[in-house]
Amino acid sequence: MDLKNKIVLITGSSQGIGKEAAILFAKEGANVVVTYNANKKKAEEVFNECNKLKDALLLKLDVTNSESIKE
Repeated sequence: MDLKNKIVLITGSSQGIGKEAAILFAKEGANVVVTYNANKKKAEEVFNECNKLKDALLLKLDVTNSESIKE
């Protein structure tokens, strides 16, 4: 699958599987939306790594809260 210039949103991308997925998608040419709920510092590290590879966006997101999703 060609991911070049596709946009990928990964929930919980500040650590674990989400972190690894975000970096892999960026390496494959996708623009990545890095999201976090609690650990902004770790999310910023992932964002910076992804942003070196492709365009990235960092957002605070709590998928269990409809107001957070709206924002």
